[in-house]
Amino acid sequence: MASQSIIHSTFLVQLLEVDVFQVKIRSVLPHSSLLTVNLDSFMDILRAFELDDSVTRQVNPVKKQLSSIHPEVLLFLSKIESLSVREDNENPELNTGGEIAITTETNFRTRKSVDAKSYTLHLSMEENSTDKLDRKCSYYVWKQKFAEKQENKVEKRMEVEDWVVTLAFPNGERLRRGMSSPGIYAFLPTEMVTNFPFIIQADFFLESSRETILLDDKWNQGIFDCVPLAFINALVSVVKMTEDAPASSIPRMFHFLPIKTSHYPTFNAVRESIKAAG
Repeated sequence: MASQSIIHSTFLVQLLEVDVFQVKIRSVLPHSSLLTVNLDSFMDILRAFELDDSVTRQVNPVKKQLSSIHPEVLLFLSKIESLSVREDNENPELNTGGEIAITTETNFRTRKSVDAKSYTLHLSMEENSTDKLDRKCSYYVWKQKFAEKQENKVEKRMEVEDWVVTLAFPNGERLRRGMSSPGIYAFLPTEMVTNFPFIIQADFFLESSRETILLDDKWNQGIFDCVPLAFINALVSVVKMTEDAPASSIPRMFHFLPIKTSHYPTFNAVRESIKAAG
């Protein structure tokens, strides 16, 4: 019986091939022996689904999607600490997969004066089961609430009173899959490159393809209007954290200043607002 697994810190999901009345069906099912969350509530989220008959067509698209998940997605999915994709073949040399994980969370602080909190997340990444390289990066995360403005209200978010803007600042080379380094997240990555040395995450409205956000949407524009102040507050916080550090470490913090221009006028406007605020 062939299987592939998705391993989480609290549960394991198996892609399991079974014969039902001699008809092969592949489904996503919880692996009950390793399931530590309440099964009833978990099944409200998890749904079994039938895949194609061809084994190749069954496995490869699912494997490709799971294996291409960007490692930085864990920065903004607060309920997931690790994601591991493994393949179990008779020939171990054919096994593929990988793992991304939050190894530690440190320096958690709240700033009531600006309705914000900050912390440092340490991510690790393994590309496949034989990967011996130690890929790690820490990210300083700043999450701040802003009161939604009346002129930016939209029908789909009438119940929402605050925007939550999250900025993530990589301390070192960002983790990536392929050449992609998304600059905008709407909980999951878009394909938009901002040329900013930090990542912006918020509840953006997206194009149907999820590749880009709606740049002419007034809700999204209201969020972008909050980014400059969030950035200034975050940078001040980072600098204050290094007061006891060697003086040589201070200039490195200013590498987070957005100097490069973008192909998108919206991002250039954010860049100019940050420059003006500084």
